[in-house]
Amino acid sequence: MKRLVFLALAGCRGVLGIDDLPARPEADAAPDAADAGPRFCDKVTPKPEFCADFDDDGPLEEAFDNAKVSPDPGVGGGGKIDPDLEQFSSAPRSARLWSSAVLVARNATAYLAKMYDAPRANIDVVVDAKIATLDIPVTNGGHVIVLYLDFGAPGAIAVYRDAVGPAVAVFEGASPPTVTNITAPFPVGTWKSIHAFYLANATDGGANGEFHVLIDNTAGAVVAVPAALRAAKPSILVGPTITGPMGAFQMNVDNVRIDTR
Repeated sequence: MKRLVFLALAGCRGVLGIDDLPARPEADAAPDAADAGPRFCDKVTPKPEFCADFDDDGPLEEAFDNAKVSPDPGVGGGGKIDPDLEQFSSAPRSARLWSSAVLVARNATAYLAKMYDAPRANIDVVVDAKIATLDIPVTNGGHVIVLYLDFGAPGAIAVYRDAVGPAVAVFEGASPPTVTNITAPFPVGTWKSIHAFYLANATDGGANGEFHVLIDNTAGAVVAVPAALRAAKPSILVGPTITGPMGAFQMNVDNVRIDTR
């Protein structure tokens, strides 16, 4: 099965969508729960730089940079961002990010964005996520990015799913991306903690940086990322960018935590 084309992401670097992803073979603990106690972000220790638990009555985008721009840059192609009072990791609500079916070579977006005005040496993102609906054709199907670190022209890092399963794609300039399978389980219909962190300087002292993905604290992927990202201003997009063909898609996100330095 072949990885398909990443199409351009409106308002971002556009490196998504210029090249085919390489072919790869078929791929051979956070249960659903409601927390009725104090707000999640009030209980987190140590306190993160940014925390959004969506547990007040305000707009879901209020803490994100979506709220600073009109029209909302995170919503396009029929994508929607709505409150969900029935599915959540911590009560009383989560953000429901969804789209109806997306046709061939079309895109839909429903992401929450945090943008930074200076480079970051480390980026640490934790988000509780549940993919509630996923319908990707096995043959020539599309894909959905669920977490995207956009560094502009130097490159990008995408955590995504296609019919093969979850993976990480690393882009450097206009070159074709490299793809690494995420080996930790990330099933549909179950709340999972996605922990992704970027290190501008590799722990082994090498020339490149590193990107790690853990699912429920189980290592899923460790990949090298371009050294050129160190000098770039990042944006963090939480939620789907869908490239068709795909059926209806819905993911819920809750308890988004971000630390940078």
